[in-house]
Amino acid sequence: MNPDRIRIIRLHKRWADGYTLLWQMFVFLLFVGTYFALEQFGVGSAEQAAAFVLLAVMVLVAAIRSEEHTSELQSLR
Repeated sequence: MNPDRIRIIRLHKRWADGYTLLWQMFVFLLFVGTYFALEQFGVGSAEQAAAFVLLAVMVLVAAIRSEEHTSELQSLR
């Protein structure tokens, strides 16, 4: 690997780390906001659990799709 390629990889890693931190903060705020909204509306514990399971699945699917898309773009280079 030449030095230019290593520099590009390090730059991409730094960008990806920042993006990951931003995504984690967004997901945390999403879960906290959902919790407070469900509490305010008086939703029962069973329904809250189901809502959080559904939200968790949606977040995981979005993360996996994002990773697949990133892998496809990298393979085109």
